Amino acid sequence: MPASLGLRGPAVCGGVGGRAAASAGSSSQRSSSWQSTSRSKERRAGRNWLVVWSRWTTSAESATRRIDAHLAQEELAQRVYCSSGRVSMIETGRRSPNKDFTKRCDEVLGTGGALMRLWPLLTREAYPSWFRPFVEMEATATAIHEFEVQAVPGLLQTADYARTVIGASWPPNTPDETDRQLAARLERQEILDRPSPPLLWAVLDEGVLGRPVGTPDVMRAQLAHLLKMAQRQHIRLQILPFTAGVHAAMNGSYFVLDLPNQEHVVYMENPDSGRLSIKPETVTNCG
Repeated sequence: MPASLGLRGPAVCGGVGGRAAASAGSSSQRSSSWQSTSRSKERRAGRNWLVVWSRWTTSAESATRRIDAHLAQEELAQRVYCSSGRVSMIETGRRSPNKDFTKRCDEVLGTGGALMRLWPLLTREAYPSWFRPFVEMEATATAIHEFEVQAVPGLLQTADYARTVIGASWPPNTPDETDRQLAARLERQEILDRPSPPLLWAVLDEGVLGRPVGTPDVMRAQLAHLLKMAQRQHIRLQILPFTAGVHAAMNGSYFVLDLPNQEHVVYMENPDSGRLSIKPETVTNCG
């Protein structure tokens, strides 16, 4: 890695980085024009049928398995430790199931993991369409290099920190949308717990540590989590101090992914879109 940032070399790339991962919000979006807000609503509406379809598929399968097991909603609720109202809302598609609920239903209903096999349908649709290709590449990467100027990288966020960031989106998310996006973000983090995880080299601007996100307890837990993750052998975490002054990555955050086929991909993000590039000059400038 190296030059001024220690992130594979100097950067000339723009974008707002991966902090939007499963969230389309940022302070810049709040100040955007009504046209930008309208486009965001249109993009969300365009994804609704996919979300509804995947949610309905999972919900219908859950209800079918429960009926096959000769259990009433109240009985299933008791066995998976939730309310019967929640079971009803999930089975009728009014609420998305979370991962724990899905796992417990598999166990109680003896499905052999059938419901969890449907789980990716829900998490995938939590991402904006322009972010999904990056998530798929990230999952196969042998090394991930990231420079972040605004927020803790998504792969290193605690659940409470991530929920706060996602909750700052504009237009505002519904509680169910927030839950789905949070679940998707936390699932991305599972690549770091694999037996052979990718190398993660993250450089954070000092402002990331000084920007309050959520309550003091949320920030305290997040900073403690960063220290803990930095102890892992495959993770290198560095802070770019304010005293460094002007540097090569002033234009914003970016990722460089090293893929198994020896290719290198740069990912940059704007408030409403993301861009992958394998152009040699772009990779060289960013990596």
